[in-house]
Amino acid sequence: MWRAGTFKDSGQGSGVRDQLKSNNTGHRPPATGHWYYGFTLIELLVTLSILSITLSFVIPRIMGREEAELKSAARKLLYTARRLSDEAVFKKERQVLNLDIDNNEYGKGDDGKRLKLPPGISVDHLQIGKEEIRKGMASITIFPSGFRDEAMIHLTGKGKGKGYTVVIPALGERFEIRED
Repeated sequence: MWRAGTFKDSGQGSGVRDQLKSNNTGHRPPATGHWYYGFTLIELLVTLSILSITLSFVIPRIMGREEAELKSAARKLLYTARRLSDEAVFKKERQVLNLDIDNNEYGKGDDGKRLKLPPGISVDHLQIGKEEIRKGMASITIFPSGFRDEAMIHLTGKGKGKGYTVVIPALGERFEIRED
């Protein structure tokens, strides 16, 4: 019998009463008589998989945002050069990729749309053949035959150290991005 929050023995069998007192929850233990506390293996695996998927999206955004922007800018510049190379061969006319190092812009010829590099990313220097250019305007010519000025465009971020080099070969389709 219960009275004022305490259990008073009514004298009937002590088995259930002892079990109720032992766990202080008011619930009976499983048929084995043992309580198991904790998580199952499936619960742990589901929790860990959800956590790992979430972290795989969050960590790159927090840790490598500047590096991701720098690599993205290098890819866009590489795709522009590759597109101009394909266009020169297809249309059978000379194409020019102009780079304005001072304003961090690049584009097709003089009349083409200019693309600006993201803030904090700049062209450190440009090497066309053996000539190194650090400021001003530079042009990479692409001929209808598939030949083009051999060039390396070095992009850097405002952070420390990391940079990428866009390699434009004189002949062939092996445009590439190298990590500095």
